[in-house]
Amino acid sequence: MQVLGITHSLTMMNIRKLPELCRLTGLGLLGVTALLSCAHGQTLEDGKQILMCVQGYYDAYSKDSKVAASFYGEPVTIVSSNTIRVIPTQEGMEDYLVKSLANLKPLGYAYSGIGEYHIKYLNPTTALFSVMAMRYKADGTEQMRAGYTYLVRKDKGDWKIFANIATDNDKLLK
Repeated sequence: MQVLGITHSLTMMNIRKLPELCRLTGLGLLGVTALLSCAHGQTLEDGKQILMCVQGYYDAYSKDSKVAASFYGEPVTIVSSNTIRVIPTQEGMEDYLVKSLANLKPLGYAYSGIGEYHIKYLNPTTALFSVMAMRYKADGTEQMRAGYTYLVRKDKGDWKIFANIATDNDKLLK
């Protein structure tokens, strides 16, 4: 993608050039990464909204399962390496998240963050959001990394997660 005469690719861009691109465009890091991930026909706002949807889910996951579930549409498909589960309602998703968090807490889990991510638009209202999820302990040390790919869809004007797919770290979208 060419931005202000500079050709960049989010996956191939030299990370040292990111502050320069932020300065040249007047956008912050969030805006530049969303811009670089936009496909033809998609807007910068779509990229920001998708990122904000997933980031909002990550922020809420360790604090409030009801809020975390609100970032999901209905129904939701959960895919892991050995199971596929369809959850028809947000209440069901909330229960699923409570159980998921209960399994992580004894391992020292405290909160999640978004690592490297990529957006692949499938059409104007549907995209794949592939991310390296960063899990942290209460003291801020990294507990583990886990790959996920989310199927997101614009639903009544808002981007929502409709599928949560556990993804091998080396198989994330690039």
